[in-house]
Amino acid sequence: MVIVAGYPKEMRRFMQANPGLASRFHLTLTFTSYTPDEIVQIGRLIAGNEKIAIADSAWPLLRDGAARLRDSPIEQGTALDTAGNGRFARKVIVHCKHERARRLSTTPPQLLAQAADDDLIVNDDDMRRAIAAALATN
Repeated sequence: MVIVAGYPKEMRRFMQANPGLASRFHLTLTFTSYTPDEIVQIGRLIAGNEKIAIADSAWPLLRDGAARLRDSPIEQGTALDTAGNGRFARKVIVHCKHERARRLSTTPPQLLAQAADDDLIVNDDDMRRAIAAALATN
């Protein structure tokens, strides 16, 4: 048994690479994009594994961003497919970490030592910047 997986356009190109290849694969499964709620679930899981604290108010921003991408058709899928679905969630969380560090780097050390816990977590603005950065790296 052989299973091959990839994005639709690239898979079509792969199957056309050899005239007899397509006849050897009799079943094609096409998966739908993750839902925006599933993207948030993936993001929460990744953030938890990475020990990145994210404000509850920031998660709807990720959900809304994923919804906009999923509602944007592109070729045979959606912009969320192009962004990588679960990979998009991972990129956003990684960028959240960078954006939080960028924001905190502008805080003088003496104030940072006295910062409230809420100031040290990923906030809404960090999430907005992270989403934009994740989309810019596609």
